[in-house]
Amino acid sequence: MRVIGILFCWLSGTLTAWSQTSVTGKVVNALTDEPVPYVIVTDASRKLGVRTDTSGLFRYPHPVDMLVLSAPGYKTTRVGTSDIDSLAIRLEENLLIMQDIPFSMNRPPTMVRAGTLRKHSQGRITLCDSTSQIEHALYVPNDEKQTAVLSKVSFYVLGAGRPRTPFRIRIYQNQNGKPGSDLLDESVIVHPKWWKRWKEIKVGRYNIVVPREGFFVAMEWLNTPESRYTDRMKMTDGTLRTSECFGQVLGLTDEFKNCRWWSRTNGGAWFQMNCGAASAKKIYNPMIRVEWLRYR
Repeated sequence: MRVIGILFCWLSGTLTAWSQTSVTGKVVNALTDEPVPYVIVTDASRKLGVRTDTSGLFRYPHPVDMLVLSAPGYKTTRVGTSDIDSLAIRLEENLLIMQDIPFSMNRPPTMVRAGTLRKHSQGRITLCDSTSQIEHALYVPNDEKQTAVLSKVSFYVLGAGRPRTPFRIRIYQNQNGKPGSDLLDESVIVHPKWWKRWKEIKVGRYNIVVPREGFFVAMEWLNTPESRYTDRMKMTDGTLRTSECFGQVLGLTDEFKNCRWWSRTNGGAWFQMNCGAASAKKIYNPMIRVEWLRYR
């Protein structure tokens, strides 16, 4: 199979209007006082974002009046920077509502696979932006309105980049055709041990009922210092472009006839990607697939 060398890459601009003053702090669970890692910390405009480290510490590189903190399983919190002192920022957990699991006593469930079914990629998605926290999502339809429970989600991780560094799984409701509220309202961090293959993650224990209107599954890049690498790509004019990039390289597939690819930056508004490649006249989507157990 011929692999088309397509690179979707986010490059940061230069911020010159800010002084060198930074804002530092620590984020903890309001109930347990334990540090909360990988929280997105951004300004109100969500133009620049950083993350807390595994100790809950963060450094926002520019002076702002207000910071917005968000993480799955926690309420989005706004805090004035004048209130950040030696005390930690405390995040409150969301109320977890367990869904009723449908089942039939007469017959066992049937496994159904949806999303990307191919075994090889036709391109790649690379994160090359140190100032943005990026998510890429694939819409997964439930055309037959099946009654089912989500069992697995999988991502096709290529060998380039830093394939062993962690990333976070996100699963969202379909809200008027775009990602909405969290279906997986918990921080699930994955540490891949291999690449150039599907990375499967079991999610059955979270009791996620497959929505009749379909849903979205996303990879959230964690652009931490240990995930940094240098990417070199040969351009069409023969020149070599060098970029500082982070984390995994996710595969692309051209097996769908429509664009199902959505993205967002720093926990902000979702937007649909331009899935087309003009030279190849094909539609590309992230290589994400799911499995669910159909009960009737």
